[in-house]
Amino acid sequence: MSAARNILLGIVAGALAVLIFHQGMYYLLATSGMGVSGQPWRTNPVPLWPDLMKALSSPAVSVPTIASQMVWGAMWGALFGLMEEYEKQWRNVQGSVPAPLYGFPYEVGLEPIKVNPQKMVGSFQHACKDLLSVYQSFLRPELVAELKRLTEMPSDQFRFPDETWVTLVFEYAVAYHRRSIDRKHLLQSLTPLYIGRVASFVLETLELDDRAAEEKIETLCRVYEQLKPYLAQRWAGK
Repeated sequence: MSAARNILLGIVAGALAVLIFHQGMYYLLATSGMGVSGQPWRTNPVPLWPDLMKALSSPAVSVPTIASQMVWGAMWGALFGLMEEYEKQWRNVQGSVPAPLYGFPYEVGLEPIKVNPQKMVGSFQHACKDLLSVYQSFLRPELVAELKRLTEMPSDQFRFPDETWVTLVFEYAVAYHRRSIDRKHLLQSLTPLYIGRVASFVLETLELDDRAAEEKIETLCRVYEQLKPYLAQRWAGK
């Protein structure tokens, strides 16, 4: 399959995943008391890539919120496509270097959203139990056992370890590559795990300031780097 076709299929799959599965799950959570408030499929205008536009001294471009979200989903889909096409390049890369900075750094205010992490944990645990047979079809037994452990953890003590999350993301990338199961079902089964991970992050950062919360994200990025050899081995079929 050509690189262009891989990228195109990834873009389409990522955009549709946001439109159907991500926003569909958001709607279910927002309307069933699962701990999230807000409106899915929002059409209010938001700036598209404000940092890039400012760096290029270009006028801001506004698009509907759902379109902006689909753009980001399409970018992730394109990344999966590129992983398959350029495997020899990324597999040999070790560590990371700071990205070049253009323009002036500034903090971007985010729209506040009310989140009930306890209800999100409950949603994760319930869905995870329902999808256990799906996870068993492509995840390693030790990961399935870890998910079972998380489903039994009290909500006020719930923590989704960085190493577990990163390993799961890598296993999903491998399953996407191998087409272990239908890709739409694969993406759909990732949603409850993402909800659990977000709930854990909220619980871990409730008492932290913005800088400390950002450091938690940097720590997660370092775990991705440390476990990169695991991804390479699994991708190779080991």
